Amino acid sequence: MNPVRPSAPPRLLLAACLALFGCSESAATRGPGTPLPSSPPAATAPVSSVIGPNAPPPRMPAQTVTGTGQLVRQTRPVSGVTPAGADAGEPVEMNFVNADVRSVLDAVLGGMLGLNYTIDPKVQGQVTIRTTRPLARGQALAAVDAALRTQGFAIVGGDGFYQVVPAADAAGQAPVQTTSAAERTAGFSTAIVPIRHVSVAELDKIVHPLTRQGFIQLADAGRNIFIVNGTAHEIESFTQLVASFDVDWLAGLSFSLHTLQSVEPARLEAELRRVLQLDGGPLQGMIDFVPINRLNALLVVAKRPELLPTVGTWIDRLDRPGPDGGKVVHFYEVQNGSAVELANALNRLVGRAGAEQQQATEQQGRGRAGGRSATTTAAMTTSRGGLSTGAGTSPPSGSAATGASGSAASAPPSPVASGATLPASGGGEGGGEEDGLSELKGVRVVADERRNALLIFGSGAQYALLEQVLTRLDAPREQVLIEATIAEVTLNDQLNFGVQWFLDRGSSTAGFSNTTGATVGASYPNFNYTFLTPNTRVVLNALSSVTDVQVLSAPRLMVLNNETARLQVGDEVPVVVQSATSTLTSDSAVVNSVEYHDTGVILEVTPRINRSGAVVLDVNQEVSTVTNTTTSGIDSPTIQQRKITSVVNVQDGETVALGGLISDTSSRNGAGIPYLRDIPVLGKLFGTDGHTKGRTELLVFLRPVIVRDATRAREVTDALRASMSRLEIFAGATGGAPVPTPAVVPPPVQTMPLPATPPSHEPAAPTGR
Repeated sequence: MNPVRPSAPPRLLLAACLALFGCSESAATRGPGTPLPSSPPAATAPVSSVIGPNAPPPRMPAQTVTGTGQLVRQTRPVSGVTPAGADAGEPVEMNFVNADVRSVLDAVLGGMLGLNYTIDPKVQGQVTIRTTRPLARGQALAAVDAALRTQGFAIVGGDGFYQVVPAADAAGQAPVQTTSAAERTAGFSTAIVPIRHVSVAELDKIVHPLTRQGFIQLADAGRNIFIVNGTAHEIESFTQLVASFDVDWLAGLSFSLHTLQSVEPARLEAELRRVLQLDGGPLQGMIDFVPINRLNALLVVAKRPELLPTVGTWIDRLDRPGPDGGKVVHFYEVQNGSAVELANALNRLVGRAGAEQQQATEQQGRGRAGGRSATTTAAMTTSRGGLSTGAGTSPPSGSAATGASGSAASAPPSPVASGATLPASGGGEGGGEEDGLSELKGVRVVADERRNALLIFGSGAQYALLEQVLTRLDAPREQVLIEATIAEVTLNDQLNFGVQWFLDRGSSTAGFSNTTGATVGASYPNFNYTFLTPNTRVVLNALSSVTDVQVLSAPRLMVLNNETARLQVGDEVPVVVQSATSTLTSDSAVVNSVEYHDTGVILEVTPRINRSGAVVLDVNQEVSTVTNTTTSGIDSPTIQQRKITSVVNVQDGETVALGGLISDTSSRNGAGIPYLRDIPVLGKLFGTDGHTKGRTELLVFLRPVIVRDATRAREVTDALRASMSRLEIFAGATGGAPVPTPAVVPPPVQTMPLPATPPSHEPAAPTGR
């Protein structure tokens, strides 16, 4: 007898199941008709890695809102309206052939329906009404009204009383009804039909062609109502018609929000439209897409909820990285800023250093870092831009002549095409990786200066994030119109204590400040005034009534916010800063180092606009003149400077005055008969000596005007054009070119800019000796 082994059948059964499971899985994986490979396939590089620490995060499930799909409501058939005050009874039959209209009305309204009514005297004629079967009482009144309308008459009803009048007069006599169909009065009336879910303006485009002319009196978009005028049957039909379309449109639509990982929303939308044939195909108008760059998501809007799963499947199939990991080159056209500055900001954001260092190196290689010095020989051969020249000589050691650094000149050529500037990127020249946002890892930003555009290499999600930043950084910048007036006031006996003492007696709001950078005596500290009036001429007129006022310059500068505007009216004066005798040649040539200094009226202003509407002005004002050097034997001119460097806070449209720079001048002059005036003691009889002293104070008026948009810029331009026209009229009245417009009284203070030569100080009345 064989022993029983109960454990063998389970083992065999388990092995058979595993074998069958392995066969079925292999067949399902290969698919029908796929032959088995003869050898294991060779390992190939995967298109995109999905395993490991760099694997993309799992896809977020789509957020779906399923709608009803009902965009049109089914309505009930229109039934007759029972006349108010009609007797309940059996249906009625009518058989009138060419009968008098008044007799028909008496028989139907008074006899069959038992209504109260009146007939207009203009209602005359014959009418035919025949029915093949009995009608309900509400249908009987509608039949009579339809027959009367063929003859140009209408029944106007309300409150159990009806009038039969010509159709032309019915609109003015019809009662206004807002009741439901069950309570609506039969006959001709005016009804208000409210619309709840859709716009009346859009619904009017659908229903207006389906109604008779004159039925819709008004489609009021503000109150979202229709006002119609017609019979009870017409109004009821219209109410049912608009009710078919007056459905909750949003409740009928279905929405699905898909967060993307590898493709930008706009690009995926274009691909889906081609795949689903939404433009000109059978699904046109059934599906729509809304790219949401802020969330890097695509919103799907479908009119049928069963369309969302199909669209979601295609989104999952197409939202995959390409061979390069899904990164492509995106082109962004800069609208309002500088591509180089935006590239530097983005490179710092993504953690790539060195963009600004490379830009500075490129500028240094172009010679922008060179000084404004020159080296000359005894023949005074000069050059600009930091390059020194001489007649076979070189500048001595320690000369101010410096050339451009050669660090950038020896740099290898940029791999970017001509016209593009490549900010330093990680692993490239001049830059390295820094700590940046992990979401922007691997992003590269290149600035194309010639086209003022950005080339951004990254995935769709990364570009969507950077595009949000670019939208804020590349916004239109505000501008500031700075109206400046630089005047010089002669101090006389009435202004012996300066302009500040004079202004303190007037009407203004004032504040005192010790302006840095100005060389002023302690007895006359600098001051700043804020005038409530925007016109500086009021102040200058007040000063001109007691002293002489000379306007040195009155420019108007338009500058962007946080940018520096510079105005210079004057000359560049050469000043010898160093002289040396050359030992390289036999003629011992003298080598002079010359620097050029700007003189005249120089104004630098940097405005900064605050949220409150105030403007912070960084002001650097200089008025310099050239005089002969009398304190030493150096053959170079002396530059007399008066500077104001200050930071002031001014409200938009107000005027600030900076002053307190007082200058004392003293000069001696003589006249007489040559030789005789030099005789001791007796020479005074043949000549005169004069001694002139003068004191002047420099005033700077600044008025900032914020220009926020193009409309404001046009207004400012028109105002400037009008002021230039007034100046032309003034020039014609004072002997200039003739102007056809009538001359006006010239202003008491000159506000036109003077020529570029430095202003001369006229001496005061001489005192003879």
